[in-house]
Amino acid sequence: MKFNDKSYEGMVSIIIPVYKVRDYIQECIRSVISQTYQNIEIILIDDCGEDGSIELAETLLKKSSRRWFTIKQPFNKGVSAARNIGMEQAFGEYLFFLDADDYLAEFCIEKHVNAICRDSSEMVFANHVDLINGRFVPSKRINNKDYYSDDPIMEQGRWRLTSMVWNILFRKDWSMRIEIPFKEGIRTEDAPWIFSHIIRAKRISLITDFTYYYRRWNGAYTCSLNKNESYVSDRYYHILNCTKETLNLPIWKHRYFRAWYARNIILFLSVLVRSQCQPEYRYRKLRCFFQKSECLIWKFVN
Repeated sequence: MKFNDKSYEGMVSIIIPVYKVRDYIQECIRSVISQTYQNIEIILIDDCGEDGSIELAETLLKKSSRRWFTIKQPFNKGVSAARNIGMEQAFGEYLFFLDADDYLAEFCIEKHVNAICRDSSEMVFANHVDLINGRFVPSKRINNKDYYSDDPIMEQGRWRLTSMVWNILFRKDWSMRIEIPFKEGIRTEDAPWIFSHIIRAKRISLITDFTYYYRRWNGAYTCSLNKNESYVSDRYYHILNCTKETLNLPIWKHRYFRAWYARNIILFLSVLVRSQCQPEYRYRKLRCFFQKSECLIWKFVN
């Protein structure tokens, strides 16, 4: 069947890269199977973890009535490549990314779909819960009530929007028209991809429900305290990517955008200073940053 077949209207494609998550994959898959929203397809990306994770996931899905399929990577290509091929192969009207060591509230997809249909928005953001050493820590960016915004840049500047790709519902046709894939070979791949979508969105929805459980564990890259050269380079790429994409856009006149951008520069500089990089590396990175950011400085003072 083709994507525009009527049977795919309202379908949500849940894309799950799977790599060395044997301890968590069953909880993840069970949370998807138990969703109150019925019209979903589950796309597993086997990224060659070789720990039996994919087999555990497939065993559970074979016993369910859910539509699902597995895409086998030829070798370990990383989460960016996994998400890219998942988007290409998805049939659904909407896209939803789920990390295989996390899990969903049973009403997650239903809440997101209700919001995107009600508000005619391109993206839906919701609150999530951090799982830290067995403790549940609510991360409440969106307060008081559900609403939509025709000014996504303002919501980003207010720090309402996450830079993580999970727990967000996207309209697939809109996202694919942007034609920006996840950049492979970097660790902070979520941030530039989300940023590219936010600056192009005309309307976003925000819901107060806690719909996603994000597991922070020692093996997770984002939880690592070792801010090494690779991490610094990835953050550096994000800052320069933002500069390149927005340099000639009118959003530079938006005070919330300028505030958000300034905070990101400060974050990058603090990470660089606190990193375990060699002093020579930090010096080169700082010099290169300010050389390439001369035009950015003019943006702030004019």
